[in-house]
Amino acid sequence: MHPNGTSSHYLTKKFATLLCILLVLQYVASAQSIFKGVLINTADSLPVKFAFIEVKRTSYHVLTDSLGAFSFELPGDVKKVELDIRSINCRAKVNYQRTFAAIEKVYVDVAANPLEEFVLRGLSATEVVEQAVAAISRNFECKSHFGFYFYREFEKADNRYSNFIEAEAVVRDKLTVEKKQVKAAEAFAIPHIRRSKYEPIISDFMETELDEILAEDPIYHLHSSSLMTGNFGRYHFSFDTSHKADDYVINYYRSDFTSESHGINGYTYSVYYGEAAERGTITIERGTFAIRKFERYALINPSYDYGPDMSNINVVRPSKRYFFRFVNGKLTAEYKQVNGKWHLDKLLHEYTNNFYRSIFGSFAFSHTFYTELYCDSVSRYVGEDLVKKFYDKAYLSRRRYTYDAGYWDQHPHPFYFVPKETLFHALGTYRPLKQQFIEEGKKE
Repeated sequence: MHPNGTSSHYLTKKFATLLCILLVLQYVASAQSIFKGVLINTADSLPVKFAFIEVKRTSYHVLTDSLGAFSFELPGDVKKVELDIRSINCRAKVNYQRTFAAIEKVYVDVAANPLEEFVLRGLSATEVVEQAVAAISRNFECKSHFGFYFYREFEKADNRYSNFIEAEAVVRDKLTVEKKQVKAAEAFAIPHIRRSKYEPIISDFMETELDEILAEDPIYHLHSSSLMTGNFGRYHFSFDTSHKADDYVINYYRSDFTSESHGINGYTYSVYYGEAAERGTITIERGTFAIRKFERYALINPSYDYGPDMSNINVVRPSKRYFFRFVNGKLTAEYKQVNGKWHLDKLLHEYTNNFYRSIFGSFAFSHTFYTELYCDSVSRYVGEDLVKKFYDKAYLSRRRYTYDAGYWDQHPHPFYFVPKETLFHALGTYRPLKQQFIEEGKKE
C-alpha cells in the first residue's frame, strides 16, 4: 500500500497505461515525416517555381510555390525517393537521397534557353494557339449532326470501385456559330446500357451526367474551356521542341486558373480563382491550324484557402455531412478528320476530390471519378426508331433497360484507366456482375 493510501497495484497499472500511450504517440510521430524542400535549377542556382513534383509509385504530388518551395508527408522510414518533376522547359526524374534537413535542396537541370523565346515560321507559340482557336469554325464541323458514341464511367472511393456504367449513346449535336465560336446544344438517345449496382457514394451527391462530360470538350464548349483566347494574357505558352512531329506541339501553363470543374455543376473559374494551377499540351496541325489533341492537367494550389468554414467552395450538400476539396484532374481530348471536317474522336477524363466531415473537418475519404467517351461515327441522319427518343439528359444512373448480353459480347471496347479484369473482379465481389446488370435494369 502506498503511504497516501493508493494501491501500488493501481499505480503500476496507471504507469503502464501512461507508458503505452507515450509509446503509441512516439510511434505515430515517427510513422510520418514532413519532407520540406526547395527545387533548384543546377544551371543558375535559382528556384524552380510552379513545378509539379510527384513521388513515383505513390499518390504523393505537390506544386512548388513562387519561391520553389514544397512540402508533403512521407512515411518516416523512407530515405530515398524517386521524383518525377515537370515544369516549363523541364521534364526530369530525380533519385533523391533524403538528408532530413529542415529544408532539403533538390537540384534539377532546366533548359538554359527558355522555349518561349523560340519563334517558328514567324509565329510565337501564343500566336499559333490564337490562330488555331480562330480557325475552329473553319476546321471543325459546324453543321448539326448525330454522333454515335460509346461511353463508360465508374468511381473509386476508399480504393473500392463502384457505380460502373456503359452505354451506346447517340448524341444530337445542334451546332451554331456565334462570333466565330462553334457552340453545341446536345440531346441524347441511349439504345443500349448496362449498369452495376448503383449507389451514390454520398446519398445527396449529384450524379454526373453525359452532358457534363461533353461540356469538358474545349472545341464545342470553348467559352468555358482553357482555350478561350480572352484569358491568354496570363498564360505561359512554349514550343515543345522535344517532339519531332510535323505538327506544332505547344505546352502551356497558368498558376492561378483551371477549367477543370471536378464535379461542380456550373463551375466558374472566377468564383474559384486561384484554386488550382493548370498545365497542358496542344497539338496543332501545321498549315490548317486544326487542333488535333488537347491535354490538360490541373493540380490544387497548396496555399489556396477555401475560407474559414469552406463556404467558398459552395459544394456542401443538403445533408451537410461532407464538404470536399479538389486534388487533381486530367483531361485528354483527341480529334479526327471525317470528310474534310474535324470531329471529337475520344474524351478521357478523371478527377479526384478529398471529402471531409463537416462537423469536425476531419478527412473522410478520397473519391475519383473516371469517364471515357469514344466516337464510332458521325451522320446527318438516324433511324426512325430513334427520332423520338432524344432527351436533354441521358439519366444513365436511373434509366430502366433490358440487359442485352449478346450486344455487349459483340461490342467490346478497350479500357483506358483500369484493366477490365481488375475492374470487373472488384465490382463482382458484391454479387456476380451479370446479375447486377440484369437487376439494375429493372429498378424503378
